[in-house]
Amino acid sequence: MPTAFPGGLDALANPTATSPRNNPSHAGQHTDANDAIKALEAKVGVDGSAVTTTLDYLVKTKAPLGVRYVLDFTGPNNEAYGAEATMTGLSQAITVPAGRRYRVGVKALLLNDANAGRVIGTVKVAGANVDRWCDWTAPASAIELFDASYIWTPSAGTYTVAAALNKNTGGGVVSVNTGAVCRMVIEDVGLAVNG
Repeated sequence: MPTAFPGGLDALANPTATSPRNNPSHAGQHTDANDAIKALEAKVGVDGSAVTTTLDYLVKTKAPLGVRYVLDFTGPNNEAYGAEATMTGLSQAITVPAGRRYRVGVKALLLNDANAGRVIGTVKVAGANVDRWCDWTAPASAIELFDASYIWTPSAGTYTVAAALNKNTGGGVVSVNTGAVCRMVIEDVGLAVNG
């Protein structure tokens, strides 16, 4: 019978000391064992394998659990009305393998200026918004602490991960409060569910 591995485990019949050579089939036993060995070799892979499903490739290319980037800056940092921009210092290029999950956490103390209005903060990957981590209709001169995180399951590649702010309505600016520390953390939190 063809091997079920790696999608399943084989149910191999073991002959006993009194089994005839044709029950189970002696030739069939060798065929089944050979098929299983070939499937194991394909799953493990050769040294330096470029096949992304082999264990050799996965072990050598996976970022180890706990890899993290911690980015800090101290305010002020002003973002003007209608001009979404990456917050100063909160941008990191990261090269990742497939099959991992990352937490992107952002914490910032924000101060709306004298103009009331809507403030939007986002996590951006390769320039595209992937998660809105704050959406704040801010009264004039209000202070707000944002502390949020986004779970990101990327394909293999190099990405720029950033935190961005936009003063969406009301004119004026929103800023990281003077003297306040703003932080973005990117950390590997393990295998993706289907990894």
